[in-house]
Formats: sequence, structure tokens, C-alpha cells
Amino acid sequence: MRRLFLILASGLFFALSARGQFVVDFSMFEKNRNLEVKFELKDSKTDEAIPWASAYLVPVGDTVITSFALSDQNGKTVLKEVPVGKYTLNVELIGYKPYKKVHDFKSWEVDLGVIKMEENPEMIDAASISAVGNPIEVKQDTIIYNAASFKVGDNDMLEELLKKMPGMEVGDDGTVKVNGEAVDKITVGGKTFFFNDPSAALKNLPAKIVNKIKVVDKTKDAAAFTGVATEDDKEKVMDIELKQEYTKGWFGNAKLGAGASVNPDKRNDLVEDGKFLYNGSALVTGYTEKDQVVVLGNGYNVMDSGSGMVVFSFDNGTLADDEYTKLRGLMTSAQAGVNYNTDRINGVETNASAIYKNNIKDSKKLSSRISIQPSGDNLYTDTKYTGYGLENSVNANLEFKNKDKKKYSIDFRPAFRYSDNMANVSNQSQTYNSAGTLNKSTSSVVAHNKTTVTSGYVDFGVKDMGKKKRSLTFYGFYDVNIRNGDKSENTEVIYTSSKSVKNLDYDTKGEYYSADAELGYVEPIGDKWLFRGTLTTYYSFNDNIEQAYSAGVLDNYYSSRSTTRTLQEGGRLLFQYKNDATDLQFGLRGDMVQNVVNAKSLGVETTTGEGEWLYNWSPFLNFRYRKGNSNFSAYYSGYSRMVSGDKVIPTLDISNPVQIQAGNIYLRPTFSNSLNTNFRTNNKKTFTFFYVSINGSMVSNPIVTASWFDKDGIRYGVPVNSQKPSANVTSYLSLNQPFGKNKEFSVSIDGNVTYNRGISYQAEGDIAGLDLDSFDYYKFMDSFWGNEYGDKFYSGKSGFQESKTNTVTWRGSMSFKYNVEKFNVSLSGSVYNRITKYSLDPTANLNTWNNSISGDIGYKPGNGWDIKTNLGYTFYRGYSNGFGDPSLRWNFSLSKSIKAVTLSLAVNDILNQTNNLSRVSNDEYTEDTYTNVLGRYLLFTVSFNFGKMNAKKNSNVEDAMWKMMF
Repeated sequence: MRRLFLILASGLFFALSARGQFVVDFSMFEKNRNLEVKFELKDSKTDEAIPWASAYLVPVGDTVITSFALSDQNGKTVLKEVPVGKYTLNVELIGYKPYKKVHDFKSWEVDLGVIKMEENPEMIDAASISAVGNPIEVKQDTIIYNAASFKVGDNDMLEELLKKMPGMEVGDDGTVKVNGEAVDKITVGGKTFFFNDPSAALKNLPAKIVNKIKVVDKTKDAAAFTGVATEDDKEKVMDIELKQEYTKGWFGNAKLGAGASVNPDKRNDLVEDGKFLYNGSALVTGYTEKDQVVVLGNGYNVMDSGSGMVVFSFDNGTLADDEYTKLRGLMTSAQAGVNYNTDRINGVETNASAIYKNNIKDSKKLSSRISIQPSGDNLYTDTKYTGYGLENSVNANLEFKNKDKKKYSIDFRPAFRYSDNMANVSNQSQTYNSAGTLNKSTSSVVAHNKTTVTSGYVDFGVKDMGKKKRSLTFYGFYDVNIRNGDKSENTEVIYTSSKSVKNLDYDTKGEYYSADAELGYVEPIGDKWLFRGTLTTYYSFNDNIEQAYSAGVLDNYYSSRSTTRTLQEGGRLLFQYKNDATDLQFGLRGDMVQNVVNAKSLGVETTTGEGEWLYNWSPFLNFRYRKGNSNFSAYYSGYSRMVSGDKVIPTLDISNPVQIQAGNIYLRPTFSNSLNTNFRTNNKKTFTFFYVSINGSMVSNPIVTASWFDKDGIRYGVPVNSQKPSANVTSYLSLNQPFGKNKEFSVSIDGNVTYNRGISYQAEGDIAGLDLDSFDYYKFMDSFWGNEYGDKFYSGKSGFQESKTNTVTWRGSMSFKYNVEKFNVSLSGSVYNRITKYSLDPTANLNTWNNSISGDIGYKPGNGWDIKTNLGYTFYRGYSNGFGDPSLRWNFSLSKSIKAVTLSLAVNDILNQTNNLSRVSNDEYTEDTYTNVLGRYLLFTVSFNFGKMNAKKNSNVEDAMWKMMF
């Protein structure tokens, strides 16, 4: 490079000298040229190369990074396009002391040779000290989990860390519960993290960067502004506090795994064999004083946890569920998203996120159902089910809120979601009793739906209006949900002496609109008392249209339209007393609801609920008391719940030809009364954590099912309101006690007891089935229901009687853990018992047991090795024949960390005995189901951490991280 420069300079000099004198100042070129800085990174003790470290230059006297690079796998680093000048060279990597030295770069080429980096013993010592600290603390309304007290692997994500914490439950669908209560939101460092998508944090944040998990009963911003917060204004927030070195600067994590299911014996059709498996993810985050950026991407068809099973649940609460939503099974998923939080707009906190998801569901099920027949032989139905679903979706969320809330509060949150899904499912079933087979059926459904949802939330408040603590607030929310789709149903039922075939195509359309508003006023009464009055209004419009076609011709018998309009007006009067230790709220709440259903089928149009108002009122009480590290709360309230759209559609649903459903246009809203109490405490000296809760609820006009069977064993069901209330009482307990000199031992106990009283209606004897070819909804409802108040049904004239089901379930678990620096072991056992008693048929009473014992061992011999294994045995009692076989599951993993890179090999379900068994038990039937699993499989994973640095406004850093990710 130097020779080329001299040749060009000399040529220029001689060319110009022919015309006159020209003086060349070589320092002019030196000052404006760019050069390369090279060096090699090695461990000061082992002399091994250090890969993936961050190296960057900052001009002396400045704070802006001008050059950035990552060391390669051999520790070699090249900083390119560096202008001549004096710089501070910084090199950083987790686990090493930062390297910082000033250099004056003047020569043509700069080779700094070998730079030795020293390990950071303070970081290791800090981790050792915190590991023996208090694993769980209670501070007022907050439970704090010390992450260092729970051992995780180098490749584990946040969800694996949570599963090791007492009282934590993590569902495969991304839901999180703490002491039996659902978490509403997950934040990182107090900042919004992908809004209402908990899986973004659970499946992408590395567990080893977490310092603490804080679970707080947080008051929503609007309520905190006024100083008055009821239980309705509370949300359970889980905040992830990162380790200090990750709270500023940039860092990243990437992982790629591949393997296969290995089940050559193929013990049944629900176990995969020879399936290629993969699991990859990348996460890049950046933090500065004003900005927080998270970019993530992942794709997988197996999770590291080895569960082999993902359960799906989604309730839009508005439109009828589509076929894709109903699917349950194994998932293949890919997602990419970005989350951005900034304070750059003066006085405004801005949060934004966008995420794209591609999900594929593969579902296979074998089930056995016993249908209770009080007046005759019980019916038995065996079903084989297969399903495939595909969904592409995009979610975008935005939030603006002011930071200074001394006088004003403004919060605006628009959101958008679009999804395009399809599902292809098929059923084969056989129903029989003691006399023999009653029917055999096959069915298939192919459905496609597109859904667009836009929504927005806004609240505005002003306070200290002429008097301290006086405030006026307004809240508003809107939701627009539009779905269009098509569906094909093909069914065939073979009876004892006949056969029925039905092939239908549907065009479906659903529209849902809602608006909600609240106006609140707060008036202080003295220093410790406040009065709050609120007025609320809610309106929703729900329209569901199905046009059915048979051989291309409109079929009026299966075509329908149902429209539901709901108007709810309400008010609340509240008094609050508050001091340092006590919060007391009491008052009165009232609601008036009008629920109008307009249904049209076979050209006949019916309207119910017009001009009819339902009135509900209830007192409420909220009490909290805090003393030291103990906290007690009690809350009572009542509320109404509207009828969902799929329950009022005035046609038959024949997608499952042996379990036929019809809607009920006369359904009424329900009203619930609930009482919740809990107590928690933490002893700072002994590190004891104790939590207990007792919750109860009673629902008036609960929506239940009236069902019957015809002579061919076909089940029919219609939703109805029960005249008697349903009831539920649940008690939950959690205890964690560390002991030993350094708290290396701990015992955890969890348990709950639940009582539930359910109501249903069953036919007293045989009732004729429905004519699927000429079904007249209104003629049927006239004989089944009677007038709009259900005079024939509730009087028993249509042949139905009330059935009461009392169920008691209790669960207990206990675990013992031993945890030191290189070795940890845990032993645990759990018992689950469900006892169900039926009023109409005591011979159908059930007593089911699920029991399990397991052990986990982890050992880190040093030099980056990590060995883990776990063994679990599960056994059952009280299940149907062919269901409830015991299983012994053995998993093993071995990993090796080499600086920032971790290699791991996992073998899951070595003995190939895992199954996925579930039971549904309600007022009319009990069904046991096996769902498909991966079985035994191998997975090899490579993961590495990107370097981390503290920096502001560094586009070079962003570019480098993006290149590492993609």
C-alpha cells in the first residue's frame, strides 16, 4: 500500500513540475488517509485465543465510537477505515476485565500484536455470593426472585429459569402464573417488551443475563395518577432485571440446533420417527440512556426443554373460534420482531414493537369418551383425530405517554393485528353401548380465514385542580375485528340400518365493533380519605354470517346470520382510606345491560332482548395491610359478562357429525361475584417465603349445556342459562425454606385445593334426533325452549332435567434442592387427585390420580463443561382402558463452553416412554385423550454471545450486529 502511494505521488509531482514549481506536503496525505489496526486477543493465563470479543475506538476527548469489530474464532481483530489520530482502544467480553489503552495512530499500517486479557474474578465472586443470598423476597406488593439462586444451563432461555422457581408455572402457550395467578405483562428493565406477547421474552431472553425477577401487583398508570386503584386497576407485571453489565451498551445471543427423532420401534402412531428437528434463535439488544432496542428472530420445531408438546389456546372473546384456533398439537414456528423504547421526544416515553409469526400445527389424537346416561346404558365413543394448521400473522403496537405526571397524564396505545390461517382436520369415530355398535363416522373440514384487528386505548387526566389530589380522568377504548373466510365440510355417518352423507361449502364473514369509555372524578376528604365517582359506558356490535352451499346451490337450512348488540351502562361510588400500612376501599357498583340478539334463518327473522334491561348491583370491598415483610389483602366485587358470538348462531354445527351443536338466540349475560384473599411473608433472617390464598366465586345465570342422544348414539347440545348459580372455591399454598450454613439446601412445598359445583341439563329419556336435511331452527326452538324465557325447557316439558356435578381436586408437590458452585441436585414428587360426583347417576362418579416423582442432577467439573440429567416417573389411576400407562422419562445433556461459544448435545426421552395424557371431565361425559409427542430425540446445539460494549449513537455497532444475526 505504501509503495503504491509513493508511485502515485511521484507521478503527480513530475507531471506538474513541467509547468512550474509545486511543493508536496506528505503530512497532508497522512492526516486524511484511513488505515487498518490489527491485533490478536489471547487469555492471559491459558494463552488461548478469545473469539467474539468487542473491540472499538473512541477518539480522545470524545464519546462517539468511530470503529468497531468483533474478534474472529482465532482471536484476530481488524479495525478498518480508521482515520489518523489519537484513540482509546477498548476491548470487552463477558467474564474478562475490560481492556482500555490510548494509542496515537500515525504509521501507515498498525499491528498491535498480541493483547492479553485477564479474567474478571469479581464477576465470579459476585455470582458466588449472590447464589447464597435470599432466593425469594417480599417487599410490599412485590415478590423478588434472585436468579443466581436457581441453576440453569448456558443455552437456557428465560422460561427454563422461571420453571425452576417456586410457585411459577409456565404454559406451553406462553402464559405464566405466579402462585396460581396469571401474569398480565412481562417487561424488561421496567420497559415494555413486545407488549402483549410474553413468548417474545420467554423464548428469546437468555437466562444467564437475568439478575432478578420481580413480580409486582402494579397499579395501572391511569389509576396511579389519581391515587385511587381498585383491584380492577391492578395488573400482575413480571419485570426482568438484567445483570448490571447488560443494562447499557449492546449485546447479543445466537443459537442453532439440529437433530432428529429416533423411534425405530414406532410404539404407536402418536410418536414421531426420523423427523428432522431444528431450533435456532438470535437476539440483539442495545441500551443507552435514551434508547432500548431489541431485535429477535427464531425458528424451531422442537423446544430445548424437551417437552415435545405445545398446547395452543386463544380466545378472541368476540367472533366464533375458527378451526385453526381449535387445533392442539406439535408446533413448528418462526418469528422475527423488533421492540423499541425511547425517551428522545422531550417529555414523552415512546414504545413500539412489530413482530411477524409463522406457525404450523401438527395434531394427532386418540380419545375415549364415556357419556353418562342416567336412564339407560352409558355410551362409549372412540375417536381418531388428525389435523394440520398454518398461520401467518403480523402484530404492531405503539404507545405514547408523558413522563411528567405532576399535573397531566396522557397515554395513547394504537394496535394492529393481521392473520391469515388455514386448517385441514379429519375425524374417525365409533359409538357403542353394551348392545353393540350404534354408529361409525368420518368427517373432514378444510377452512381458511383472514382476520384484521385494529384497536386503540387512550386516557387523559388532570389533577390538583384548585385542590391537591382532586382529579378528573377520561378513559376510552375501541376495537374493530373483521374476519372473512371459507370452509368445506364432508361428513359420513353409518347407522345400524342407514347412512347419512353431507357435503357443504361455506362462505363466512364476521364483524365485531366495540367502544368503551369511563369518566372519573376524585375528591380528597382530609389527608387520608378520597372519594371517587365513575361513570362507564360500553357498546358492542357482533355480526356473524354463514352462507352454506350444497353442490354449488345455496342451502338455506345451514345458512344463517346472527347479530348481537350489547349496551352496558354503569357507575361506581368509592371511598378510600390510606396510610403507610393500610389501604381500605369500599363502595357500591351498579350495571344495567341490554343484550339484543337478531337471528335470521330460513328467511325467518327473530329479535330477542329489545328494550329489555338487566340490572345488577353489588357492594365491593378492598383491604390491604402491610407490616414489615408481610402483606395481607382481601377483595370482593361483582361484574357482568357478555355472551360470545358463536353461542347464538341459529344453525347446526355438523363439523363433527356425531356431536352436533346448535346456538341459542335467547341466552342472557351472566353475573359473577368473587372474593379473593391472600397473605404472603418473607423472613429476612431465615429466608423463609410463605404464601397462601383463598379465592371464591359464584356465577348467576351461568351458560351451560343441555344435551341428549338419539337412538343411533348421536349427541346434540344447545347452550342454555342455568337457573341455579355455579360456584368455585380455590385455596393455594406455597412455602420455600433455604437452610444450611451457606443456604445450599432448600425445601419447596406447593399445593392447592379446589371445589367446583357445576350445573348442566340432560334428557330424561330418549329424544329423537334432528333432521339434518330439513332442519328448521325456529320450529326446533319452539318445542325445545318455548317462549323467549324458556318456559317449556325450565318446566321440564321438553324432557330435560337438571344435573349437578360436585368436583374436588387437590394437588401437592414437594421438592428438595442442594445447590453449590459445581454441583446441584433436586428431588421432587407430586400428587394430583380429582373426585367427581354426579347427582343423576352416582355409578358414574370418578376418582382419578396423577402421581410423579423426579430427580435432577447438574455437575460442572470445570473448563466450561456442564453435565445435566433428569429422571421422572409418572403413574396414573382411574383412567379408561388403554389410557394411563405409566412412563419413565430420562433426559441427558452435555455441554462445553469455549469462551463465548457453547456446544451442547441433548438426548431426550432416552427410554422412549413419554406420552401426553389429558382428561376432560364435565357434567355429561368424561374423555381421556392421548396427543402426539416427539418421543426419543437427539439435538446438537451451538450458541454464542456477541460482545458487549457501552456506547451511544453508534451506527457501526448496529451494522455489525445485524451482519452477525443475518
